[in-house]
Amino acid sequence: MKNLSLILNGVLVIAVAVLFYLHFTSAKGGAESVDLSADTTVVNAKGKAIVYVDSDSLLKGYDYSKKVQDDLAVKKTAMENTIKGKQTAFDNKLREYQTKMDYLTPAERAKTENDLKNMQMDGEKTMYDLQGKFQTDAAALNEQLLFKVEDFLKGYAKANGHIYVIQTSRGIGPVLYGDPQLNVTSDVINKLNEVYKKELEAGGTK
Repeated sequence: MKNLSLILNGVLVIAVAVLFYLHFTSAKGGAESVDLSADTTVVNAKGKAIVYVDSDSLLKGYDYSKKVQDDLAVKKTAMENTIKGKQTAFDNKLREYQTKMDYLTPAERAKTENDLKNMQMDGEKTMYDLQGKFQTDAAALNEQLLFKVEDFLKGYAKANGHIYVIQTSRGIGPVLYGDPQLNVTSDVINKLNEVYKKELEAGGTK
């Protein structure tokens, strides 16, 4: 149980990294009502076979991405609070036992020690159960949102004559440099946010 924070932080980091793919959610109804043609900020990229999107900027700029990260943070806090509550109860009972153990009968000591053992096992089980649920939820979002971003970019690429939309991220991946004129990140973020806004207005993705 002492490694709870490290485990949960690790899970959150993994999930947030995964969510780079996830947060491009755009229901077809929203996408179909948005003009996907490149705007004036990336007009030089229109018709180019290959363009790229900076994933770090996209993760920070896409409103739905920020919402998902906030939701994950809330879930992480709830997990930590649940585990900490059990850990605190265990610590309190252990201290009480250590204070009174010299005055307890062998039967009372055995019962208390058994209770402590059960509390510890319950705390560990709860930790692993919550960790597993968190990972499952993140994986489900990953699968769903990866499909959504591919669907969105398929329409975006078609509207602007692109064959490939490459993901870049500083220090990650094989792409070390890209012509700034082929960087469509800001345009993609703006249109994703526009799609997301229309989805909310239509009562779709929350």
